[in-house]
Amino acid sequence: MNQQTLFVYYKVPQTEHAQWIPVVQRMQQEIQKKIPSGLQVSLLKRPEVSAEGFETWMEVYEHTSGIDQAMLDLVAQEVKVSGLPFKRASEFFIPLSR
Repeated sequence: MNQQTLFVYYKVPQTEHAQWIPVVQRMQQEIQKKIPSGLQVSLLKRPEVSAEGFETWMEVYEHTSGIDQAMLDLVAQEVKVSGLPFKRASEFFIPLSR
């Protein structure tokens, strides 16, 4: 399996930052509990806010065995459970060297 990393990004109204950050953090903790050891997660945001008042957030998922369909399904399930209303875009990247 490829050592791929999943990046999921979306826009959050800056005025709702404090409301959503604990929701996303809890969601990522739940995902980590349900995935065998080796899953690393992080939550990032761009330093700038758009002219429309949105922050861009990025969830990062990396597993020592790569990201498989079961992991993708779990992330999708936990997003629904958490109630995140944001349109999400996902991309995979693989390392060029280790």
